[in-house]
Amino acid sequence: MTYKGHFLMGAGTSVAMFTVGYLLNANGIPYTLFVSVPFVMLGSILPDIDNENSRISHRLPTISKTIRSVTTHRGITHWIDWGILFIAMGIGISLLGGLFGLYGMWIFVGLGLGHLTHLLGDSMTRAGIPKGILFRWLNRRKRLWLFPYSMKTLSLTTGFKPSIAEWLYAALWTGAWALLATMVMVYG
Repeated sequence: MTYKGHFLMGAGTSVAMFTVGYLLNANGIPYTLFVSVPFVMLGSILPDIDNENSRISHRLPTISKTIRSVTTHRGITHWIDWGILFIAMGIGISLLGGLFGLYGMWIFVGLGLGHLTHLLGDSMTRAGIPKGILFRWLNRRKRLWLFPYSMKTLSLTTGFKPSIAEWLYAALWTGAWALLATMVMVYG
């Protein structure tokens, strides 16, 4: 999946986070969840820091070069484990309490959800995503795909120019969250 597709899917997840923040705020819970929105967007493009041609890699060249020295593209930065770890760290930080705990929680939860959104997009490609450590037991193959192996015609190709299918999947993801958000705010 390309940068634009990942960014659009991150926007969809951000809409969902914004809606949850709106609902929490409407019920008297502080609106600190809104803090997570930019971190969801960051998390949705961050895994591609291991690709020297990615936009995030160009913005953070020193970090990217260091990461590329120990892994290849779609290596450890594309493990599901990182998204789960970020969310767990957010929950752990929340236990500290106070504003630091509240804001820190949503920063890490945002990064984790953005990361998982990125992996959802990449799992729709023919290359799939690596299983990581937590999911090694899942099957004999080394990678995970959203579509079964027999349905590769639905899969996306990777590269620099987004395909129509990529735009369609990303738009469906974003549109579904936007529709849900609208329904919740109107009928909520």
